[in-house]
Amino acid sequence: PSGRDSFLPGCVAARSPALASALAPPPSSASKKVVVREGDDVVALYQDGYFYRGTVSEVKMSDSGASFRVKWSDGDDPSWVEAHNVALVSRVPPLCEMASGTRVLALWQGSVTVEDNDSEEEVWFAAEVVGEGRGAEELSLRWIDGGELFEAPPEAIRTFVSSIAAPLELRTRSGKSERGEGGASGCARGGARGGTAGRSKPSKRSRDAAEAGAEEAAADEALLAAAMAELRDAWRGAAPAEGPEARLQVDAQGVPGLHVATDVLSSAEVEALRTVLGAHRAWVQVTYGAAGRYHDLTSAAERVDFCPAEAEAEAEGEGSRLEGSRMWPLDETHAELLRLVEGRLRAVFAPTGLWGGAAPADGPAAVVPNALQLTRVSAFNHIANHYDVRDMWKEGIATLAWSELPTEGELRGEAFSLCMQLGAKKAGRRTVQVPLPPGSAYVLTGASQGATRTCSLRHVGRAACSCCWTHGVTLSGPARVSRQSLTLRALADDESDSDSEAEGGGGGGGDEPLASDGA
Repeated sequence: PSGRDSFLPGCVAARSPALASALAPPPSSASKKVVVREGDDVVALYQDGYFYRGTVSEVKMSDSGASFRVKWSDGDDPSWVEAHNVALVSRVPPLCEMASGTRVLALWQGSVTVEDNDSEEEVWFAAEVVGEGRGAEELSLRWIDGGELFEAPPEAIRTFVSSIAAPLELRTRSGKSERGEGGASGCARGGARGGTAGRSKPSKRSRDAAEAGAEEAAADEALLAAAMAELRDAWRGAAPAEGPEARLQVDAQGVPGLHVATDVLSSAEVEALRTVLGAHRAWVQVTYGAAGRYHDLTSAAERVDFCPAEAEAEAEGEGSRLEGSRMWPLDETHAELLRLVEGRLRAVFAPTGLWGGAAPADGPAAVVPNALQLTRVSAFNHIANHYDVRDMWKEGIATLAWSELPTEGELRGEAFSLCMQLGAKKAGRRTVQVPLPPGSAYVLTGASQGATRTCSLRHVGRAACSCCWTHGVTLSGPARVSRQSLTLRALADDESDSDSEAEGGGGGGGDEPLASDGA
Protein backbone atom coordinates (compact mmCIF):
# COMPACT_ATOMS: atom_id res chain seq x y z
CA PRO A 1 0.00 0.00 0.00
CA SER A 2 0.94 3.62 -0.57
CA GLY A 3 -0.61 6.99 0.01
CA ARG A 4 0.16 7.64 3.70
CA ASP A 5 0.18 11.38 3.19
CA SER A 6 -0.26 12.26 6.86
CA PHE A 7 0.48 10.82 10.24
CA LEU A 8 -0.40 11.53 13.84
CA PRO A 9 2.54 13.45 15.39
CA GLY A 10 3.99 11.93 18.52
CA CYS A 11 6.76 12.59 20.94
CA VAL A 12 9.46 10.72 22.82
CA ALA A 13 8.92 11.18 26.54
CA ALA A 14 10.60 9.91 29.67
CA ARG A 15 8.52 7.16 31.20
CA SER A 16 6.69 8.20 34.34
CA PRO A 17 6.97 6.01 37.46
CA ALA A 18 3.27 5.20 37.16
CA LEU A 19 3.65 3.93 33.60
CA ALA A 20 6.86 2.09 34.44
CA SER A 21 5.01 0.30 37.22
CA ALA A 22 2.11 -0.51 34.91
CA LEU A 23 4.50 -1.89 32.29
CA ALA A 24 6.13 -4.26 34.73
CA PRO A 25 4.99 -7.83 33.93
CA PRO A 26 2.48 -9.05 36.51
CA PRO A 27 3.04 -12.30 38.41
CA SER A 28 1.95 -15.24 36.28
CA SER A 29 -0.45 -16.36 38.98
CA ALA A 30 -2.34 -13.07 38.61
CA SER A 31 -2.41 -13.15 34.80
CA LYS A 32 -5.72 -13.79 33.14
CA LYS A 33 -5.58 -16.79 30.84
CA VAL A 34 -5.75 -16.05 27.12
CA VAL A 35 -7.37 -18.67 24.89
CA VAL A 36 -6.60 -18.83 21.16
CA ARG A 37 -9.07 -21.11 19.41
CA GLU A 38 -10.09 -22.14 15.95
CA GLY A 39 -12.56 -19.58 14.66
CA ASP A 40 -10.89 -16.55 16.28
CA ASP A 41 -10.60 -13.37 14.18
CA VAL A 42 -6.99 -12.30 13.66
CA VAL A 43 -4.84 -9.82 11.76
CA ALA A 44 -1.92 -11.71 10.26
CA LEU A 45 1.03 -11.25 7.93
CA TYR A 46 0.36 -12.38 4.34
CA GLN A 47 3.10 -13.44 1.92
CA ASP A 48 3.07 -9.99 0.25
CA GLY A 49 4.45 -8.46 3.44
CA TYR A 50 1.27 -6.72 4.62
CA PHE A 51 -1.23 -7.52 7.37
CA TYR A 52 -4.75 -8.65 6.55
CA ARG A 53 -7.88 -9.87 8.33
CA GLY A 54 -8.53 -13.60 8.63
CA THR A 55 -9.84 -16.41 10.80
CA VAL A 56 -7.88 -19.16 12.55
CA SER A 57 -8.83 -22.52 11.02
CA GLU A 58 -6.11 -24.72 12.59
CA VAL A 59 -3.44 -24.47 15.28
CA LYS A 60 -0.20 -26.41 15.77
CA MET A 61 3.05 -26.37 17.72
CA SER A 62 6.61 -27.08 16.62
CA ASP A 63 10.06 -26.60 18.11
CA SER A 64 10.00 -22.99 16.85
CA GLY A 65 6.68 -22.19 18.56
CA ALA A 66 2.99 -21.83 17.69
CA SER A 67 1.62 -21.42 14.18
CA PHE A 68 -1.87 -20.71 12.90
CA ARG A 69 -3.50 -21.65 9.63
CA VAL A 70 -5.33 -18.48 8.60
CA LYS A 71 -8.37 -18.44 6.34
CA TRP A 72 -8.13 -14.99 4.71
CA SER A 73 -11.31 -12.91 4.74
CA ASP A 74 -10.89 -11.80 1.12
CA GLY A 75 -10.90 -15.38 -0.20
CA ASP A 76 -7.18 -15.99 -0.76
CA ASP A 77 -6.04 -19.55 -0.10
CA PRO A 78 -5.41 -20.30 3.59
CA SER A 79 -1.79 -20.23 4.73
CA TRP A 80 0.24 -20.88 7.87
CA VAL A 81 1.49 -17.88 9.87
CA GLU A 82 3.79 -18.03 12.90
CA ALA A 83 2.65 -16.58 16.23
CA HIS A 84 5.01 -13.60 16.05
CA ASN A 85 3.06 -12.37 13.00
CA VAL A 86 -0.49 -13.01 14.29
CA ALA A 87 -2.58 -10.69 16.52
CA LEU A 88 -6.04 -11.25 17.98
CA VAL A 89 -8.54 -8.67 16.71
CA SER A 90 -10.75 -8.59 19.81
CA ARG A 91 -8.01 -8.44 22.48
CA VAL A 92 -6.85 -5.03 23.70
CA PRO A 93 -3.37 -5.67 25.17
CA PRO A 94 -2.44 -4.69 28.73
CA LEU A 95 0.35 -2.17 29.22
CA CYS A 96 2.70 -4.87 30.52
CA GLU A 97 2.92 -6.26 26.97
CA MET A 98 3.86 -2.90 25.41
CA ALA A 99 7.26 -2.05 26.87
CA SER A 100 9.60 0.20 24.92
CA GLY A 101 10.98 -1.62 21.86
CA THR A 102 8.06 -4.04 21.53
CA ARG A 103 6.92 -4.76 17.98
CA VAL A 104 3.14 -4.33 17.69
CA LEU A 105 0.36 -3.68 15.20
CA ALA A 106 -1.17 -0.20 15.20
CA LEU A 107 -4.30 1.08 13.50
CA TRP A 108 -3.63 3.68 10.81
CA GLN A 109 -5.76 6.78 11.46
CA GLY A 110 -6.75 7.72 7.94
CA SER A 111 -7.17 6.38 4.42
CA VAL A 112 -4.65 4.28 2.51
CA THR A 113 -4.40 3.83 -1.27
CA VAL A 114 -4.33 0.15 -2.28
CA GLU A 115 -4.57 -1.83 -5.50
CA ASP A 116 -6.44 -0.18 -8.39
CA ASN A 117 -6.14 3.16 -6.56
CA ASP A 118 -8.90 2.14 -4.15
CA SER A 119 -9.00 3.90 -0.80
CA GLU A 120 -9.27 1.86 2.38
CA GLU A 121 -9.56 2.92 6.01
CA GLU A 122 -8.77 1.27 9.33
CA VAL A 123 -5.66 -0.62 8.17
CA TRP A 124 -3.11 -2.21 10.53
CA PHE A 125 0.65 -1.66 10.12
CA ALA A 126 3.64 -2.87 12.10
CA ALA A 127 5.02 -0.38 14.62
CA GLU A 128 7.45 -0.22 17.54
CA VAL A 129 6.62 1.12 21.00
CA VAL A 130 8.81 4.13 21.86
CA GLY A 131 7.47 5.11 25.26
CA GLU A 132 4.77 7.07 27.01
CA GLY A 133 2.68 9.47 24.94
CA ARG A 134 1.45 12.90 25.89
CA GLY A 135 -2.06 11.65 26.63
CA ALA A 136 -2.87 10.05 29.97
CA GLU A 137 -3.50 6.63 28.43
CA GLU A 138 -1.58 6.88 25.15
CA LEU A 139 1.71 5.40 24.03
CA SER A 140 4.25 6.86 21.64
CA LEU A 141 5.08 4.57 18.69
CA ARG A 142 7.09 4.59 15.47
CA TRP A 143 5.99 3.07 12.17
CA ILE A 144 8.51 0.36 11.28
CA ASP A 145 8.38 0.93 7.52
CA GLY A 146 8.44 4.73 7.62
CA GLY A 147 9.97 5.85 10.89
CA GLU A 148 7.33 8.51 11.67
CA LEU A 149 6.37 8.96 15.31
CA PHE A 150 2.72 8.94 16.38
CA GLU A 151 0.57 8.35 19.44
CA ALA A 152 -2.22 5.84 20.00
CA PRO A 153 -4.33 4.51 22.87
CA PRO A 154 -4.19 0.79 23.78
CA GLU A 155 -7.49 0.24 21.93
CA ALA A 156 -5.72 1.04 18.64
CA ILE A 157 -2.82 -1.34 19.31
CA ARG A 158 -2.55 -5.13 19.12
CA THR A 159 0.32 -7.23 20.40
CA PHE A 160 1.37 -10.39 18.61
CA VAL A 161 0.44 -13.75 20.08
CA SER A 162 4.10 -14.55 20.73
CA SER A 163 4.42 -11.57 23.10
CA ILE A 164 1.35 -12.29 25.24
CA ALA A 165 2.58 -12.48 28.83
CA ALA A 166 -0.44 -14.25 30.31
CA PRO A 167 -0.83 -18.05 30.28
CA LEU A 168 -1.87 -19.17 26.81
CA GLU A 169 -4.04 -22.02 25.67
CA LEU A 170 -4.61 -23.31 22.14
CA ARG A 171 -8.04 -24.81 21.69
CA THR A 172 -9.44 -26.73 18.73
CA ARG A 173 -13.06 -26.53 17.70
CA SER A 174 -13.57 -29.94 19.32
CA GLY A 175 -12.75 -28.29 22.66
CA LYS A 176 -9.54 -30.26 23.27
CA SER A 177 -6.75 -28.17 24.70
CA GLU A 178 -3.51 -28.10 26.67
CA ARG A 179 -2.29 -25.18 28.72
CA GLY A 180 1.06 -23.40 28.71
CA GLU A 181 2.72 -21.53 31.55
CA GLY A 182 3.00 -18.24 29.67
CA GLY A 183 3.77 -16.77 26.26
CA ALA A 184 3.36 -18.46 22.91
CA SER A 185 6.28 -20.75 23.65
CA GLY A 186 4.20 -22.33 26.38
CA CYS A 187 1.23 -23.12 24.10
CA ALA A 188 -0.24 -26.57 23.69
CA ARG A 189 1.70 -29.11 21.66
CA GLY A 190 0.08 -31.46 19.19
CA GLY A 191 -3.55 -32.49 19.02
CA ALA A 192 -4.67 -29.56 16.83
CA ARG A 193 -7.42 -30.57 14.46
CA GLY A 194 -8.50 -28.51 11.45
CA GLY A 195 -12.03 -27.21 11.10
CA THR A 196 -14.33 -24.78 9.33
CA ALA A 197 -13.49 -21.17 10.16
CA GLY A 198 -16.96 -19.74 10.51
CA ARG A 199 -20.70 -20.33 10.60
CA SER A 200 -23.72 -18.16 10.10
CA LYS A 201 -25.62 -18.93 13.29
CA PRO A 202 -24.47 -20.04 16.75
CA SER A 203 -25.39 -23.55 17.81
CA LYS A 204 -26.67 -24.56 21.25
CA ARG A 205 -23.77 -25.64 23.41
CA SER A 206 -22.92 -26.86 26.85
CA ARG A 207 -22.63 -24.49 29.80
CA ASP A 208 -19.79 -26.48 31.30
CA ALA A 209 -17.61 -23.82 32.94
CA ALA A 210 -14.39 -25.77 32.42
CA GLU A 211 -15.18 -26.29 28.73
CA ALA A 212 -16.05 -22.63 28.33
CA GLY A 213 -12.86 -21.44 29.98
CA ALA A 214 -15.05 -19.28 32.22
CA GLU A 215 -14.11 -17.66 35.47
CA GLU A 216 -15.64 -18.83 38.72
CA ALA A 217 -18.16 -16.00 38.93
CA ALA A 218 -19.37 -13.22 36.69
CA ALA A 219 -18.91 -10.62 39.43
CA ASP A 220 -17.30 -10.04 42.80
CA GLU A 221 -20.16 -11.10 45.04
CA ALA A 222 -19.34 -8.75 47.92
CA LEU A 223 -18.92 -5.73 45.64
CA LEU A 224 -22.08 -6.61 43.73
CA ALA A 225 -24.11 -6.96 46.94
CA ALA A 226 -22.96 -3.51 48.09
CA ALA A 227 -23.65 -2.05 44.65
CA MET A 228 -27.18 -3.47 44.57
CA ALA A 229 -27.85 -1.99 48.03
CA GLU A 230 -26.77 1.40 46.64
CA LEU A 231 -29.03 0.92 43.63
CA ARG A 232 -32.05 0.04 45.78
CA ASP A 233 -31.54 3.24 47.78
CA ALA A 234 -31.24 5.37 44.63
CA TRP A 235 -33.98 3.68 42.60
CA ARG A 236 -37.12 5.81 42.24
CA GLY A 237 -39.52 3.00 41.40
CA ALA A 238 -41.18 2.04 38.13
CA ALA A 239 -42.91 5.40 37.63
CA PRO A 240 -40.90 8.04 39.52
CA ALA A 241 -42.84 10.90 41.09
CA GLU A 242 -39.68 12.92 41.72
CA GLY A 243 -36.67 13.84 39.66
CA PRO A 244 -36.46 14.18 35.87
CA GLU A 245 -39.56 13.16 33.93
CA ALA A 246 -38.98 10.82 31.01
CA ARG A 247 -39.94 12.20 27.60
CA LEU A 248 -41.05 9.66 24.99
CA GLN A 249 -40.71 9.79 21.20
CA VAL A 250 -42.61 7.14 19.23
CA ASP A 251 -41.21 6.14 15.83
CA ALA A 252 -38.27 8.46 16.49
CA GLN A 253 -37.18 10.54 13.47
CA GLY A 254 -39.51 8.56 11.24
CA VAL A 255 -37.94 5.14 11.90
CA PRO A 256 -40.86 2.69 12.31
CA GLY A 257 -40.69 0.72 15.54
CA LEU A 258 -37.89 2.81 17.08
CA HIS A 259 -39.03 4.45 20.32
CA VAL A 260 -36.70 6.58 22.46
CA ALA A 261 -37.05 8.28 25.83
CA THR A 262 -34.79 10.79 27.56
CA ASP A 263 -34.30 11.35 31.31
CA VAL A 264 -35.21 7.76 32.10
CA LEU A 265 -32.46 7.62 34.74
CA SER A 266 -31.50 10.16 37.38
CA SER A 267 -27.90 11.06 38.20
CA ALA A 268 -28.05 9.04 41.43
CA GLU A 269 -29.40 5.99 39.59
CA VAL A 270 -26.66 6.25 36.98
CA GLU A 271 -23.99 6.46 39.67
CA ALA A 272 -25.38 3.33 41.34
CA LEU A 273 -25.52 1.46 38.01
CA ARG A 274 -21.88 2.38 37.36
CA THR A 275 -21.02 0.68 40.64
CA VAL A 276 -23.06 -2.38 39.65
CA LEU A 277 -21.23 -2.76 36.34
CA GLY A 278 -17.91 -2.10 38.06
CA ALA A 279 -18.42 -5.18 40.25
CA HIS A 280 -18.37 -7.49 37.21
CA ARG A 281 -15.26 -9.37 36.09
CA ALA A 282 -16.29 -11.72 33.27
CA TRP A 283 -16.18 -9.22 30.40
CA VAL A 284 -15.87 -10.72 26.92
CA GLN A 285 -14.81 -8.49 24.05
CA VAL A 286 -16.69 -8.96 20.78
CA THR A 287 -16.49 -7.32 17.37
CA TYR A 288 -19.54 -6.10 15.51
CA GLY A 289 -20.52 -5.63 11.91
CA ALA A 290 -18.63 -6.62 8.78
CA ALA A 291 -15.76 -9.09 8.86
CA GLY A 292 -14.04 -7.72 5.77
CA ARG A 293 -10.34 -7.25 5.18
CA TYR A 294 -10.05 -3.79 6.68
CA HIS A 295 -13.35 -2.39 7.90
CA ASP A 296 -14.91 -2.28 11.36
CA LEU A 297 -11.78 -3.33 13.24
CA THR A 298 -12.56 -0.65 15.83
CA SER A 299 -16.17 -1.79 16.16
CA ALA A 300 -15.96 -3.62 19.45
CA ALA A 301 -17.55 -3.78 22.87
CA GLU A 302 -17.18 -5.73 26.10
CA ARG A 303 -20.16 -7.70 27.38
CA VAL A 304 -21.41 -9.86 30.21
CA ASP A 305 -24.59 -11.80 29.35
CA PHE A 306 -27.16 -13.42 31.63
CA CYS A 307 -30.13 -15.60 30.71
CA PRO A 308 -31.89 -18.84 31.70
CA ALA A 309 -29.39 -21.66 32.07
CA GLU A 310 -30.43 -23.49 28.89
CA ALA A 311 -29.69 -20.56 26.58
CA GLU A 312 -26.45 -19.26 25.07
CA ALA A 313 -24.82 -15.90 24.41
CA GLU A 314 -25.59 -14.27 21.12
CA ALA A 315 -22.49 -13.45 19.07
CA GLU A 316 -23.06 -10.01 17.55
CA GLY A 317 -21.67 -9.53 14.06
CA GLU A 318 -20.89 -12.19 11.52
CA GLY A 319 -17.18 -12.07 12.27
CA SER A 320 -17.55 -12.43 16.03
CA ARG A 321 -16.25 -15.47 17.88
CA LEU A 322 -17.72 -16.28 21.28
CA GLU A 323 -16.77 -19.93 21.13
CA GLY A 324 -16.05 -21.13 24.64
CA SER A 325 -17.53 -18.12 26.40
CA ARG A 326 -20.66 -18.55 28.43
CA MET A 327 -23.99 -16.87 28.96
CA TRP A 328 -24.13 -16.71 32.74
CA PRO A 329 -27.20 -18.14 34.46
CA LEU A 330 -29.62 -15.45 35.59
CA ASP A 331 -29.12 -15.69 39.36
CA GLU A 332 -31.24 -14.02 42.04
CA THR A 333 -29.19 -10.82 42.13
CA HIS A 334 -29.20 -10.25 38.38
CA ALA A 335 -32.86 -11.24 38.17
CA GLU A 336 -33.58 -8.44 40.67
CA LEU A 337 -31.59 -6.00 38.53
CA LEU A 338 -33.50 -7.11 35.45
CA ARG A 339 -36.90 -6.68 37.16
CA LEU A 340 -36.05 -3.20 38.48
CA VAL A 341 -35.09 -1.99 35.02
CA GLU A 342 -37.97 -3.86 33.36
CA GLY A 343 -40.51 -2.07 35.58
CA ARG A 344 -39.13 1.35 34.64
CA LEU A 345 -39.05 0.53 30.93
CA ARG A 346 -42.60 -0.87 30.96
CA ALA A 347 -43.87 2.34 32.57
CA VAL A 348 -41.96 4.72 30.30
CA PHE A 349 -42.81 2.88 27.07
CA ALA A 350 -46.36 1.83 28.03
CA PRO A 351 -47.90 3.91 25.18
CA THR A 352 -45.99 1.75 22.67
CA GLY A 353 -47.23 -1.53 24.15
CA LEU A 354 -43.70 -2.72 24.94
CA TRP A 355 -43.81 -6.34 26.15
CA GLY A 356 -47.59 -6.20 26.37
CA GLY A 357 -48.02 -3.08 28.51
CA ALA A 358 -47.13 -1.35 31.75
CA ALA A 359 -47.31 -4.48 33.90
CA PRO A 360 -46.68 -8.17 33.23
CA ALA A 361 -49.82 -10.01 32.21
CA ASP A 362 -50.85 -13.61 31.68
CA GLY A 363 -52.39 -13.06 28.26
CA PRO A 364 -50.92 -14.16 24.92
CA ALA A 365 -49.55 -10.65 24.26
CA ALA A 366 -47.36 -10.65 27.38
CA VAL A 367 -43.59 -10.87 27.01
CA VAL A 368 -41.36 -11.17 30.08
CA PRO A 369 -37.67 -10.32 29.46
CA ASN A 370 -35.35 -13.08 30.64
CA ALA A 371 -32.00 -12.03 29.14
CA LEU A 372 -29.82 -9.26 30.56
CA GLN A 373 -26.76 -7.87 28.77
CA LEU A 374 -24.21 -5.54 30.37
CA THR A 375 -22.15 -3.67 27.78
CA ARG A 376 -19.34 -1.14 27.78
CA VAL A 377 -17.83 0.59 24.73
CA SER A 378 -14.55 2.48 25.09
CA ALA A 379 -14.27 6.06 23.89
CA PHE A 380 -12.14 4.92 20.94
CA ASN A 381 -14.63 2.30 19.72
CA HIS A 382 -18.12 2.17 18.28
CA ILE A 383 -20.69 -0.52 17.51
CA ALA A 384 -21.15 -1.07 13.77
CA ASN A 385 -24.63 -1.51 12.35
CA HIS A 386 -25.97 -5.04 12.72
CA TYR A 387 -29.06 -7.14 13.34
CA ASP A 388 -29.60 -8.89 16.63
CA VAL A 389 -30.18 -12.54 15.68
CA ARG A 390 -33.54 -12.32 13.95
CA ASP A 391 -35.02 -15.63 15.11
CA MET A 392 -33.54 -15.62 18.61
CA TRP A 393 -35.55 -12.88 20.34
CA LYS A 394 -39.17 -12.05 20.93
CA GLU A 395 -40.62 -8.65 20.08
CA GLY A 396 -39.07 -5.73 21.92
CA ILE A 397 -35.37 -5.12 22.66
CA ALA A 398 -34.77 -2.31 25.17
CA THR A 399 -31.53 -0.56 26.17
CA LEU A 400 -30.62 1.99 28.84
CA ALA A 401 -27.32 3.86 28.37
CA TRP A 402 -25.03 6.32 30.17
CA SER A 403 -21.30 7.08 30.49
CA GLU A 404 -18.78 5.38 32.74
CA LEU A 405 -17.78 8.74 34.26
CA PRO A 406 -19.50 12.12 34.73
CA THR A 407 -18.48 15.13 32.67
CA GLU A 408 -18.16 18.76 33.68
CA GLY A 409 -21.64 19.68 32.49
CA GLU A 410 -23.55 16.42 33.00
CA LEU A 411 -23.25 13.98 35.89
CA ARG A 412 -24.64 11.17 33.74
CA GLY A 413 -21.84 11.55 31.19
CA GLU A 414 -21.65 12.18 27.44
CA ALA A 415 -24.23 11.96 24.68
CA PHE A 416 -24.20 9.22 22.04
CA SER A 417 -25.96 8.54 18.75
CA LEU A 418 -28.06 5.58 17.72
CA CYS A 419 -27.37 4.92 14.04
CA MET A 420 -30.25 3.35 12.10
CA GLN A 421 -29.73 2.17 8.51
CA LEU A 422 -32.17 0.91 5.88
CA GLY A 423 -30.80 -0.71 2.72
CA ALA A 424 -28.58 -3.75 2.27
CA LYS A 425 -26.31 -2.04 -0.26
CA LYS A 426 -24.36 1.22 0.06
CA ALA A 427 -26.08 2.67 -2.99
CA GLY A 428 -29.40 4.07 -1.87
CA ARG A 429 -28.88 3.19 1.80
CA ARG A 430 -30.75 5.45 4.19
CA THR A 431 -29.01 6.45 7.42
CA VAL A 432 -30.71 8.14 10.36
CA GLN A 433 -28.68 9.38 13.32
CA VAL A 434 -30.68 9.67 16.55
CA PRO A 435 -28.70 11.71 19.14
CA LEU A 436 -29.45 10.76 22.74
CA PRO A 437 -28.25 12.22 26.04
CA PRO A 438 -26.91 9.96 28.81
CA GLY A 439 -29.62 8.39 30.94
CA SER A 440 -31.78 7.71 27.87
CA ALA A 441 -33.42 4.50 26.73
CA TYR A 442 -34.41 3.18 23.33
CA VAL A 443 -36.58 0.29 22.20
CA LEU A 444 -36.38 -1.67 18.95
CA THR A 445 -39.61 -3.24 17.72
CA GLY A 446 -41.13 -4.10 14.37
CA ALA A 447 -39.03 -3.09 11.38
CA SER A 448 -36.33 -1.48 13.54
CA GLN A 449 -35.71 -4.79 15.33
CA GLY A 450 -35.98 -6.86 12.16
CA ALA A 451 -37.18 -10.12 13.72
CA THR A 452 -38.01 -12.95 11.33
CA ARG A 453 -41.75 -12.47 11.83
CA THR A 454 -41.41 -8.83 10.69
CA CYS A 455 -39.19 -9.39 7.66
CA SER A 456 -41.02 -9.65 4.34
CA LEU A 457 -38.46 -12.28 3.27
CA ARG A 458 -38.64 -14.10 6.63
CA HIS A 459 -34.87 -13.94 7.01
CA VAL A 460 -33.24 -15.64 10.00
CA GLY A 461 -29.90 -15.19 11.74
CA ARG A 462 -28.28 -12.00 10.50
CA ALA A 463 -29.13 -12.37 6.83
CA ALA A 464 -29.48 -8.91 5.30
CA CYS A 465 -32.67 -7.69 3.64
CA SER A 466 -34.08 -4.47 2.26
CA CYS A 467 -37.11 -4.12 4.52
CA CYS A 468 -35.65 -4.08 8.05
CA TRP A 469 -33.39 -1.59 9.78
CA THR A 470 -29.99 -2.31 11.30
CA HIS A 471 -28.77 -0.46 14.37
CA GLY A 472 -25.39 0.67 15.70
CA VAL A 473 -23.92 3.11 18.22
CA THR A 474 -21.47 5.95 17.76
CA LEU A 475 -20.10 8.06 20.61
CA SER A 476 -20.21 11.83 20.37
CA GLY A 477 -16.78 12.88 19.19
CA PRO A 478 -14.30 13.36 20.36
CA ALA A 479 -15.56 11.02 23.07
CA ARG A 480 -13.63 11.13 26.33
CA VAL A 481 -15.32 8.46 28.41
CA SER A 482 -16.67 4.96 27.82
CA ARG A 483 -20.35 4.22 27.29
CA GLN A 484 -22.16 1.72 29.53
CA SER A 485 -25.56 0.15 28.98
CA LEU A 486 -28.06 -2.49 30.04
CA THR A 487 -30.10 -4.36 27.42
CA LEU A 488 -33.20 -6.44 28.16
CA ARG A 489 -34.53 -9.08 25.76
CA ALA A 490 -36.79 -12.13 25.82
CA LEU A 491 -35.52 -15.35 24.31
CA ALA A 492 -37.73 -17.02 21.73
CA ASP A 493 -39.28 -20.17 23.17
CA ASP A 494 -38.35 -22.33 20.18
CA GLU A 495 -37.15 -22.08 16.61
CA SER A 496 -40.52 -20.79 15.34
CA ASP A 497 -41.40 -18.49 18.25
CA SER A 498 -39.90 -15.32 16.79
CA ASP A 499 -41.56 -16.16 13.48
CA SER A 500 -45.06 -16.02 14.98
CA GLU A 501 -47.48 -13.12 15.24
CA ALA A 502 -46.40 -10.23 17.48
CA GLU A 503 -46.04 -11.14 21.11
CA GLY A 504 -46.72 -7.52 22.01
CA GLY A 505 -44.97 -4.19 21.60
CA GLY A 506 -45.08 -4.24 17.82
CA GLY A 507 -45.87 -0.56 17.60
CA GLY A 508 -44.25 1.21 14.70
CA GLY A 509 -44.84 -1.23 11.89
CA GLY A 510 -44.50 -4.66 13.45
CA ASP A 511 -47.89 -5.88 12.23
CA GLU A 512 -48.06 -4.12 8.88
CA PRO A 513 -46.88 -5.46 5.50
CA LEU A 514 -43.51 -3.99 4.61
CA ALA A 515 -41.95 -3.11 1.28
CA SER A 516 -39.68 -5.79 -0.16
CA ASP A 517 -36.66 -3.50 -0.54
CA GLY A 518 -34.67 -1.62 2.16
CA ALA A 519 -31.91 -2.55 5.18
